[in-house]
Amino acid sequence: MQSLIPTPKDIESTVIPDTPWYTGLTGRMGVFAVRDRLARERLLRLNMAPLFRYPDGLADRRLFVRILGTLIRCSLLSGRARRNFETIRRVEREWVLSGLAKEMDGFRLLQVSDLHLDFDPGTLDRLEQALETLEYDAVCLTGDFYDLVFEEESMDLALLDRLVSLFPGPSYAVLGNHDIVAVAEHLERRGVRVLMNESEWIGRDGAGMVLAGVDDPRQYQTDSIERSLEGRARELPTVLLAHSPQVYREASQFGVDLMLSGHTHGGQVALPGRFTHAKRFKVPRAMVSGAWRFQGLQGYTSNGCGGCKLPYRINAPAEISVHTLRAESR
Repeated sequence: MQSLIPTPKDIESTVIPDTPWYTGLTGRMGVFAVRDRLARERLLRLNMAPLFRYPDGLADRRLFVRILGTLIRCSLLSGRARRNFETIRRVEREWVLSGLAKEMDGFRLLQVSDLHLDFDPGTLDRLEQALETLEYDAVCLTGDFYDLVFEEESMDLALLDRLVSLFPGPSYAVLGNHDIVAVAEHLERRGVRVLMNESEWIGRDGAGMVLAGVDDPRQYQTDSIERSLEGRARELPTVLLAHSPQVYREASQFGVDLMLSGHTHGGQVALPGRFTHAKRFKVPRAMVSGAWRFQGLQGYTSNGCGGCKLPYRINAPAEISVHTLRAESR
């Protein structure tokens, strides 16, 4: 397989679409970063897409995936693994943030991650059911909206429309390693604020915090925590959205208080005790699923509510998570 890292010539020759949205994006990310992102997408289409295409549609035809799927189907765990995939649980967490104003005490962030909508559109039905009666102040979508979308023409926009319609309040998002940049354009046309190495002030009753987000640090490697935090008010607590938790060291260095990530699916198919092959995620094993800490940084890695490759989950149930923020002086 050829390299998925573009050469300087690849980046220089990449043409950015001449539209108002892309013009705005170059101002937000920088021309080089947008060209780099689009150049990587082109290499992905050329070199990776053929591995997943069958004449009758999209599928993951890699040998290890087919073998693992056969083993699970033939095992006594198949029924449970399928139920874990199809049942989205609700997880509640509380976080104490230094500098959080008392007016923000109890502010609730709903995290939804790793939908992979084209892999199983039924995820939206299950998500809608899981959201019933749930109360929250803002939505954080932490990437991988699609699974095997390599070009804009193959995006099922009806799935994105329905997803966005499930959230009546303010919604924020970052892109994942399965997302082309066109996903951000379509989300923003539907009212979702996509943070492409950017930050926003969010809050209530005149008090607030910084919500920052970086582009995918895994596949596209166009993330910049430094750029996302430019101009932030240092006295305000900072919550960072990053699809992959692998940027935990840099987040800690920049004084982020809480980082919300996904990407790992909790391993999706893991041994008891959340034992999974953590090296492929480039994080310590404790960061593959659930809450964790690194120096002064608090973090949470969501198992996600969708899945990819196989419609099974073992020791890594599907989830959405609600993060309640608490003030120190509460």
